Amino acid sequence: MKVKQRAKRAVVGVLKSVEVHRRLLLAATAGIRGVGGEAHILVCPPGAGNLGDQALVEAFLENIAGPVVLITRSATDFVIEARFADRVRVVAVPSLLYGRLPDNVGAARRFAELLRGARSVSIVGADTMDGAYNHRAAVNRAAVAEVSARRGIPTRVLGFSWNGAPHPAAVRQLGLAAASGARLYLRDPRSEARAVRDGLTNVAPSADIVFSATSVDDTLARKWLASFSEPGRPIAIVNVSGLIREEVDLAAEYVSVVRHLAADCNVLLLPHVVKVDSDDAEACREVMRLIEPGLPVQLVTDAPSPAQVRGFCRHAASIVTGRMHLAVNGLLQGRMPIVLATQGKVEGLMELFDAPQLCIAPGRGMADAIIRQIGWARAHSSEPWLDRVKELSAQNFLGLTQPAPMST
Repeated sequence: MKVKQRAKRAVVGVLKSVEVHRRLLLAATAGIRGVGGEAHILVCPPGAGNLGDQALVEAFLENIAGPVVLITRSATDFVIEARFADRVRVVAVPSLLYGRLPDNVGAARRFAELLRGARSVSIVGADTMDGAYNHRAAVNRAAVAEVSARRGIPTRVLGFSWNGAPHPAAVRQLGLAAASGARLYLRDPRSEARAVRDGLTNVAPSADIVFSATSVDDTLARKWLASFSEPGRPIAIVNVSGLIREEVDLAAEYVSVVRHLAADCNVLLLPHVVKVDSDDAEACREVMRLIEPGLPVQLVTDAPSPAQVRGFCRHAASIVTGRMHLAVNGLLQGRMPIVLATQGKVEGLMELFDAPQLCIAPGRGMADAIIRQIGWARAHSSEPWLDRVKELSAQNFLGLTQPAPMST
């Protein structure tokens, strides 16, 4: 009983705190009535070394013409490539999603200024909306969606997962956003079913927006492939997730997988998140230290772009990853990745490709489970399902790719 009471008080505390922020946003935007500009606003994920987040932002930019305003935590969270620089403006508003009073006041006013020049508002949903990682930020994202929609700005939450036990405050606030007109794009059938079960409305089927990415660059991959003593062997990519490593040390399991792959492949350990917390680079280095000298295994030390990650995947015969967006990039290149399942977000992804058996639960004994699937994954392609998944991904951008109306 006491545990339930504490949980209830925690939810009430979150609701009270974010409700203050929501009301500040409503007050600051009170004078806005409909579209007042040409800029597409994108409320970005955390970024800051997360290649999946970088891929999400770049996929949006690759599919949207015209001016774009990226709302971020800091000005350095994302790399803005030269091909986007002339039409993209980065505006750091850290307290819009993550701050508290009194900083919320300034954040609400800054958002209102941006909203006055907005043609649309899109929130990168991904794995941030159900509150599994940061429930306060999830609720604040949904509050931004609600306020934007209530002010008459076309608003959507782009392709996101919804797990089986979302935070109650996230459910409540996202429900308000949908009721206000924000379109909710769920990125797999399992997430869509859960969202409907939890009472969310205005939902639409989609797929992850990275399936709409268009750029591939394999120059970095070819450099690494040429560095092996036998460059003609098949290539295997293995990602060691720093996020999973924070929960359980699976280095020995990864070593078993790498040894198995090295029997007939050149193996590249590829970090996908390089940041202060949940760092893949250190997790990959730990595995590399345990690999005996002489095996054809190398650790990628460059910081690749999403297009370069897709270039690595293009050359891979096998992909084993603890990061979902490395799996997405592999699927885009026709590969069937083996991916560790976390937060209930991966199962739905692989169901889109009729390969749920390639989701492996992280834990002791996972090496055997992974090794059992390597042959099947290598022998099959994602191509039979890819066109349909790309069509679903394109749903996220409906109405955003049309030219801006002529001013009179």
